[in-house]
Amino acid sequence: MLLKLLTKCFPNANIPSCYLEANKKLHGLGLGYNSIHACKYDCALFWKEYEGYDFCPECGESRWKRKDDKDKGIPHKVLHYFPLTPRLKRMYVSRHIAEDTRWHKEKQVDNEGVTRHPADSVVWKQFDSLYPWFAKDPRNIRLGLTTDGFNPFGSIGNSYSMWPIVLMLYNLPLWRCMKESSFIMSLLIPGRNAPSRDIDVYMQPLIAKLKELWEQGVDTYDAFSREVFRLHASILWTMNDFLVYANLSGWSTRGYAGRKHTF
Repeated sequence: MLLKLLTKCFPNANIPSCYLEANKKLHGLGLGYNSIHACKYDCALFWKEYEGYDFCPECGESRWKRKDDKDKGIPHKVLHYFPLTPRLKRMYVSRHIAEDTRWHKEKQVDNEGVTRHPADSVVWKQFDSLYPWFAKDPRNIRLGLTTDGFNPFGSIGNSYSMWPIVLMLYNLPLWRCMKESSFIMSLLIPGRNAPSRDIDVYMQPLIAKLKELWEQGVDTYDAFSREVFRLHASILWTMNDFLVYANLSGWSTRGYAGRKHTF
């Protein structure tokens, strides 16, 4: 409806004629997302070898709320996965952003005892000493991961919780790395209830891609140096409250044997 209205208002503009065409353009720019069906009880994703299944491989629950021979069916839950690789590659198409990804190595001033940027942290320096092959190229991406639940309806009386998984780009200068424009939405975990200990089920697509970027990397064009290089990426740490810490780490934070270690 909105696209038709815009087409009438701007007849000479290059506006997509339908939602499907608009989606194709977004995917072509690396801004699209993949819809992955999930089990009603968060047991598994209908992904990879389970993509064609109609029943959960773990609990046997039907994949569909409703389905007949005439329609495609309505799934119980849909995970929205925003592919990471196209977004990282797209950064290096910009000469200015490609230059900024080197800032932590080439322009960051290392003052002993002063922390201005994540590159000053002990964790960063330990990581460099453990993996010198990764640290050798300052263009390799270092990420932070954070998540928490929110109510998309903004109503206190309506108990609904969706969980975005957001990545931070720490290669960028200190005045850019924590700006909202530099964040990457990687997953949007559906509600109504929080995924709790099953959050690892929903993180499978992201973890698989991160493993691929760590082990194999991806050929990327650098507009600043005007060359193709092998881009690798790694998660340095996660940022979350104490309750989410238990879900992401797999450690219990409750009871007598609860793990209380924080940074």
